[in-house]
Amino acid sequence: MLKKKKTEVYALGEHISMSADKARRVIDQIRGRSYEETLMILELMPYRACYPILKLVYSAAANASYNMGSNETNLVISKAEVNEGTTVKKLKPRARGRSFPIKRSTCHITIRWNSEPTINYNPKRTRFRKQHRGRMKGISSRGNHISFGKYALQALEPAWITSRQIEAGRRAMTRNARRGGKIWVRIFPDKPVTLRPAETRMGSGKGSPEYWVAVVKPGRILYEMGGVTENIARRAISLAASKMPIRTQFIIS
Repeated sequence: MLKKKKTEVYALGEHISMSADKARRVIDQIRGRSYEETLMILELMPYRACYPILKLVYSAAANASYNMGSNETNLVISKAEVNEGTTVKKLKPRARGRSFPIKRSTCHITIRWNSEPTINYNPKRTRFRKQHRGRMKGISSRGNHISFGKYALQALEPAWITSRQIEAGRRAMTRNARRGGKIWVRIFPDKPVTLRPAETRMGSGKGSPEYWVAVVKPGRILYEMGGVTENIARRAISLAASKMPIRTQFIIS
C-alpha cells in the first residue's frame, strides 16, 4: 500500500538591514532548489545578502527536522519572497563629535520548505514472513511493454532492486519533470530479504527480514513517463538509471 506524507515549514526574518532589491537578487537564484543546492549556491555567491538568507535556510531546515521529522535531503524551497520593511533613521557619526541623520532600508524575508512526498513501498500484509532466495533465470514475460506513458526505462540485466533504490529513482525523475509530467513506477518490492547478525553460531534459522526487494529480469519496465517532451524525459530517465544497480535502456512507445 502506497502512503504519501507531505509537510511544509517556513522561517521568517523581519527587519533585516538590507534593501529588498539586494535580497531578491539572491532569493531568485534559490527558489525551487533542493536543500543541498541551496547551500552550495549561497556559499559561492559573492553578495552580502547571502549570510542572513543562509541563516534563515538553516533555521527552516531545523524546524522541518525537529517539528516534522523530515529529512533535510528531501526538502525543496516551495516559496521564497522578500517584502520591503520600514525605513530606519540612524545617526552617522562624523568628526568633532558631530553626526548627521541617515535612512537605512529594511526587508522581511520568508523561506518556505516543502518536503517531497515520500512513498512507503513496504507491503502492508504478506502471506508468509520469509521466502526462499529463488533464481533469476530467463527474461521477463510480464511487464515488458509500455502500458501507461510514452517513455520508459527498461532493465537489461537481472537483479534485486531495493525499495530505497526505487524511491531514489522516482525522486530523481520527479525533480526534473515537475510540471505537466506523470510518472508510473512499474515494479514493487514484495520479496523480503533476511539478514543474520555478525558472529552468530550456526543454525537458528534464516534471520529476521531487514528490507524488501523487487525481483527484476531482463526486459522488465521499471519506470514510465508521459506528458513531457522527449528531451526532458531522456534527462529525467537517465538520472533514474544512474540510481539503478543494473544496465538499462531508454525506450519510446
